[in-house]
Amino acid sequence: MIRFIKNMVEADKHNALAEKRNIQAFEKHVNAEIKVNKQEKRTTNAIEKLRNRKRGIMKTSISTFIEVHKKIMQIEFNQGDGIRELVMNMSTPIDSSYINSWFDLDRKELNTEQMLSAYFIKGGISGVIAKEAEMNARLASIRNRQADVALAQAETICVALESIEVRVNKISDLLAKLNVILIKTIDTTSAIISEKGIDKQKYTKQDKEKLMTCINAATTVKKIIDTPILDMEGNITQELIKAIQHGNSFLEEINNKMKI
Repeated sequence: MIRFIKNMVEADKHNALAEKRNIQAFEKHVNAEIKVNKQEKRTTNAIEKLRNRKRGIMKTSISTFIEVHKKIMQIEFNQGDGIRELVMNMSTPIDSSYINSWFDLDRKELNTEQMLSAYFIKGGISGVIAKEAEMNARLASIRNRQADVALAQAETICVALESIEVRVNKISDLLAKLNVILIKTIDTTSAIISEKGIDKQKYTKQDKEKLMTCINAATTVKKIIDTPILDMEGNITQELIKAIQHGNSFLEEINNKMKI
């Protein structure tokens, strides 16, 4: 009888321990999911902000530049002036067909949530964790260890998502600064053309340099807008990194000129 009572007490202890571990495991899973969902939301918002900024610039600054660009081409500068060479070096001409094509692609592109889920989110953390932490209903200690794995997985995912968020926000800020320069150079170019007309002989070296700055600004903005944000593995594309480097260099060059 005493042994029976002792065994029952031990069983109750084991049951209580198992229940405690099960609760701990459940809480870890919940915390892991909450953590990833919060970071996923921040990253999604950052990407959507960048995409909206791209759309806005295409509808305003780039559309305005196209009209100015038409006027520049009417002037028929000589070969060697630099302006015609800049236009010829554009991988894709900045014209109305370019804008139409860009928005066609934009409409077909995955939305931000689909973009993230395409490579490693798979419907939130549950998809990733399910493979690493399938819980054994009979073994509470295993449940707890697997919950630890799930938490570690959540940390890894959050680091990756946060890295994307930080980089995307930097791109948004860079694009905003470049757009300010583009707008200013468009205004300057428009004023010069309104004053000088289409007679190329009236344009000074300084005038031509200002026109070239406008074309360079539009080309730089276009490079960043055209380049995909993420590849299919969830990494910032190498093409975008190069476009960002080019954008920062151009921004620094313009800022240095303004100091002179």
